[in-house]
This record gives sequence, C-alpha cells and structure tokens, in this order.
Amino acid sequence: MLSLLTPFQNKGKAQLQVKIGSVNAHLEGDRSKVRFVQTNMGRLLLAAQMARSNADFAVMSGGGVRDSIEAGDITY
Repeated sequence: MLSLLTPFQNKGKAQLQVKIGSVNAHLEGDRSKVRFVQTNMGRLLLAAQMARSNADFAVMSGGGVRDSIEAGDITY
C-alpha cells in the first residue's frame, strides 16, 4: 500500500513548496486577536475578496482565520 501511495505523497509535497507570494511583515492571525479586533491579515483577506468579487464591502468571521503568516515567502 505504501508503494501505491508514495508517488501521490511526493507530488503533494512538491506542490506545498511552490511559492505563491511573499509579505514583508508578519500577518496577524492569532485566534486571541482575530476574533476580537481588526488585524492586517483580516484586512488583506477582505481586500482580496472585494477585489475578486468587485464588491463595495466585505464581512467575514474571525473564526475563518486559522494562523498567522510570518514575513517572507508564502508557499501553498
């Protein structure tokens, strides 16, 4: 079974290393913050949603943010 699954695992690992962007600052996604105050991560996510849907405003639950993103490259 392992020999059957190994090629798929290797393909998945390779895809996780693909750079999809980069940031120069820590994006705050800590649960104790995103559920109670506006953060730079929340603003970025909402700006992306607004741009993609051509909306005038966006709202989301802080519970949808799961973790922070450190400065540097972002991989999938």
